[in-house]
Amino acid sequence: MATTGALMAGMAFTATLFIAEPAPAQDEARTLVLHVDNYFRLPSDVLARAEREAARVYEAAGVRVVWIHGDDEAERDAGGKHFRVLLLTTQMTYRKTGMDGIGDDVLGTAARGTDRAYVFTQRVIERALSNGREAAQLIGRVMAHEIGHLLLHEGSHSASGIMRANLSFRTGALTTFTKPQADEILLALNR
Repeated sequence: MATTGALMAGMAFTATLFIAEPAPAQDEARTLVLHVDNYFRLPSDVLARAEREAARVYEAAGVRVVWIHGDDEAERDAGGKHFRVLLLTTQMTYRKTGMDGIGDDVLGTAARGTDRAYVFTQRVIERALSNGREAAQLIGRVMAHEIGHLLLHEGSHSASGIMRANLSFRTGALTTFTKPQADEILLALNR
């Protein structure tokens, strides 16, 4: 009997060795590295809340987000897909929207060729305040939405979820990616 117990314990230990954590390559395939240029100079606590909201959206899709600020060399070599998020000043927003012919109601845009997501920060803050919402939460959702454009197919707006063309302020509205979008994002991150 003692031999059987020892044998079972040994088998359990051996099985544990083979049920290991996912390989680092798998973790990297589900990691999004976002380099943030805070030109608007959002206060650090507001930026942290916005980043938590954007990360929440991606975590619901099975994606881990790593944030890099300015010239933070510590995380430059982080594995995963890298994108840049630019929180534009009001003047930068006027310049960008004027050059690209973007309407006054647009809160951000994404440029596939440069892997950049632009947030028209003052517009987002004004929209949040006029709808009785927290600015940080809305900034985070706009960041998540614009990065979504970099990961999803062209014309990736949807009828519901974070990729709606127009933000929904309804209580209980879906604020994550739809299941097909989450699947597409995971595929894009594996490329």
